[in-house]
Amino acid sequence: MLKRLGYDGEYKIVIDVDDVCLDDYVAKYGAENLLVFDKNQWLFVEDTAMSKDGLIKASPFYARVVVDEYASRFAIGDYIVLDDDIIDLRVRMPDNGSLRSMSMRRFNDVLSYLFEFMNENDIYGLSFAHPGMFIGGVQSFDKVIDKRVGSNIFLLNSERRLRWKTIFYDDFNTCLSNGQIGRLVFTIPYIQIHAEPQGSQSSTTKSNGMGEAYAMTKQFTRSFYSTMLFPSSCSTKQVGKRVGNWWPSMKLDNQFQKIVSDKFRR
Repeated sequence: MLKRLGYDGEYKIVIDVDDVCLDDYVAKYGAENLLVFDKNQWLFVEDTAMSKDGLIKASPFYARVVVDEYASRFAIGDYIVLDDDIIDLRVRMPDNGSLRSMSMRRFNDVLSYLFEFMNENDIYGLSFAHPGMFIGGVQSFDKVIDKRVGSNIFLLNSERRLRWKTIFYDDFNTCLSNGQIGRLVFTIPYIQIHAEPQGSQSSTTKSNGMGEAYAMTKQFTRSFYSTMLFPSSCSTKQVGKRVGNWWPSMKLDNQFQKIVSDKFRR
């Protein structure tokens, strides 16, 4: 996908040393393009929000920490992290009352512009929009701009590290915890992610990705991590009539700092 989009920079495929497909990755991509790590050495480097006895390894949490540590150690500056089997990126733009979708071919230029934008404004992370953010068409576009969280793709810089939080909803909770202390992370709506379908989070039959972790936990438990970390702004609510369909719900007004008008100063 990266080559099709016009990307010609360096890349690393991050993989656990215990992955059964490790040899296949070496044969297909070459050892020089892999970042192999031992997950057991990274279990408690950041806050998993789980006890040692109940710790779950089937999570992207550990790989995220490893990537950031690698970037810092080698001072690589700007980098982008992609997960969730992303297969395409599309440009989205309002046009005469509709929301156009266009192919992308100059990803290098897009990244250069966005990293310049991040560095000039001291932004800690940028993310691209997932399809669900555009439900409602062009009317949804302005709402996406206000999205103060990220997922699936993160543009980062090794000099401004995020501190990752929790095994489940690691992207959501990390954005909230860093945002609380002024480390700005948000989604830009002009680029949309397309990923391979991964099935429902309530599924216990998935054999790939986090299938094992989903099978070991309930949706209420996974959602409650946000409430546990941010009780003043996040609640856990049941959505719809399907049993067990729980999701975190956030009040933006309670979560992030605000710029107060000078007229309120004393």
